[in-house]
Amino acid sequence: MSLEALRHSEVLAPFFFLIGLQLRNEISHIKEILLPSFAAIGGMVIPAGIYLVINSGSDNQDGWPLVMPTDIALVMIVVLLLGKRVRVELKTFLLALAVADDLLSIVVLGAKYSGELKPTEVLASIGAVLLGAATGKVPFEKTFTAFVN
Repeated sequence: MSLEALRHSEVLAPFFFLIGLQLRNEISHIKEILLPSFAAIGGMVIPAGIYLVINSGSDNQDGWPLVMPTDIALVMIVVLLLGKRVRVELKTFLLALAVADDLLSIVVLGAKYSGELKPTEVLASIGAVLLGAATGKVPFEKTFTAFVN
């Protein structure tokens, strides 16, 4: 792993962890994540479709996955700027949508540009997501202690 990749992973992992903690306090049921997830899929498909229409027949046509992710840092800034003028539910929806969009976009980007998907890495990623979902049932203090030890 290069120094730059290590630096990015050291910054991004805690960033997504903090956003996950924020969402964990607001979203208590799986049903509450469905609407932001479907909105995220729409937010991925529509820009990719527009990109493909504009670039059809050109050499740039293969860049469609690059327009799919949401800039989660920008979403966080907007949520912070809105402050108390907007209901907590809308802020939660925006954050959940941005997280779902980014995670789904990472999967698409990995599938498109990695050359080949390695089943063990895909299963490890799915396992990590399931572990994270399972630890959502345990109080944060116990989860944090388990990861630190």
